[in-house]
Formats: sequence, structure tokens, C-alpha cells
Amino acid sequence: MDSSIDRQMRSGSTVIRKLAKLREEFQGTQEAPRSIYVLRISDDAMKDDRALKIRKFPSSDYPKIIDDPRGCVYVGVTSLDPEERFEIHKSKIRSAAKIAKLGYLSHKSYEKCGKDLTEKFGFVDVGWRNNKDVKLESWLGWNFYQMGYWVWGPHYHEEEDFLGKFPYL
Repeated sequence: MDSSIDRQMRSGSTVIRKLAKLREEFQGTQEAPRSIYVLRISDDAMKDDRALKIRKFPSSDYPKIIDDPRGCVYVGVTSLDPEERFEIHKSKIRSAAKIAKLGYLSHKSYEKCGKDLTEKFGFVDVGWRNNKDVKLESWLGWNFYQMGYWVWGPHYHEEEDFLGKFPYL
């Protein structure tokens, strides 16, 4: 299935090159590994004030780039297998993401909700020292935002100003 996210990311060859460079630099660490994953969020989230309040991109610091978003995604980081983490989100238990608790995952199966996006754009075996994992999570969310997507999940960019600086260009 060729989603609009897939087409947009393929057309953004600069993002693909940056993704490959950051994967080379940060994957395969000896630290306890983390994975960064991407899930589709239902477009219905764009109409819910509760969902909009927790959205990370666009936000007050990152205003709308376009009036009609290309879609919605959640970018997360986990020490679990991304599919296991998806099951936690789907169950809406305490540790699930707020957007998932509101019921806005686009599908009930990991295969349809994010497996392909995670394989194409996610990271595996990223260490946590120096906040590498959460920085990459925010970087990936920021790139989806720059392409016109509304993004939930990443938050480290709110604690440290690093987006747009080497190596997070």
C-alpha cells in the first residue's frame, strides 16, 4: 500500500539521506537499545480539542506550515519491540500515549497502523546516553512536521533546543 506519507517521504530525498546518516551514526550501540517507531493517527484527531492540545507539531513554537495537513502520525521511543509497544497503546492502559488513550490510532493492527512506517523511517538499537534516543524521536517528528504532517509524541525538543543543529539538521 502506497500511502501519502510514503510518497511524500520518497519525494523528500534530502530527508532520506539525513535519515541514513543518522542511522549510521546512532544505531548499533552497546547501551541498552531503544527503538523509534511511527504510527498512523486517525485524521479525526484534527477535530478534537483534547487531541490538539497534546499535539507536538505544529505548536506555538512550530506554527502551521500548510492549512491542510497531509496526515497525522505519532512518533515514539521504546525499549520494547515496537509491535509490543503498539499493543500497549492499543490497550489504552496507563503507560499508553495520550493520543492512543483518546482512541486515535488509525488501525487496530500494528501491520496497518505502523509496521511499514517504522521499518522505513524508524530506528533500532539506539542508545540512551546523551539523550540520543529522545533527540532522534523529536528529529523524526520534526521532519514529518516539515513535510506537512501533524505529529504527536516527541517532546525532548521542548527541553533542549537542538533541532536544526548538527547532526539534527
